Amino acid sequence: FTTDQVAKLETTDLALLADTQIQALTTAQVAAFTTNQIQALTTAQVDKLSAVQIKALTTAQISGFETTDIKVLDDTQIKALTSSQIKALTTAQIHVLDETQIKSLTTVQIANLETTDLAVLETTQIQALTTTQVVALTTTQIQELSTVQIHALDATQVKSLTAAQVAKLETTDLVALDTT
Repeated sequence: FTTDQVAKLETTDLALLADTQIQALTTAQVAAFTTNQIQALTTAQVDKLSAVQIKALTTAQISGFETTDIKVLDDTQIKALTSSQIKALTTAQIHVLDETQIKSLTTVQIANLETTDLAVLETTQIQALTTTQVVALTTTQIQELSTVQIHALDATQVKSLTAAQVAKLETTDLVALDTT
């Protein structure tokens, strides 16, 4: 298929592509998908996209993924997301990331999460952050975490906070810290 042909594929036809056909698509072909085509991909098809194919997707395509599609991304696919793609993730998409996916985020990706996206993280997702990821949070991100989220940090995570990060915590956040 040429990229023009890919862009003209009916969503019903796209849904019929086998796993091997999905895996055989070039990055140019994947990048040619429309948002409607991205949304028409089955979860099984999204699961078969390679890290290279994921990296080739536009920010509009990334934000077009259904939350069920985001749930199936493995650590290699997650790590392939560029800073722009991370910023393009919707709050709903961020909210469905499981603990393993959260741990897969690189420090650059963590630093590029929008504060509105961080705001939707559940306590289990906050607890999944590695100490390296906690250090990667910008002072703005730290400042925007809720008291509940700050309280969810375990002792190791709290000890990893930098002086600049601690300086951005509010009094209610400091009270919420549990360093035991």
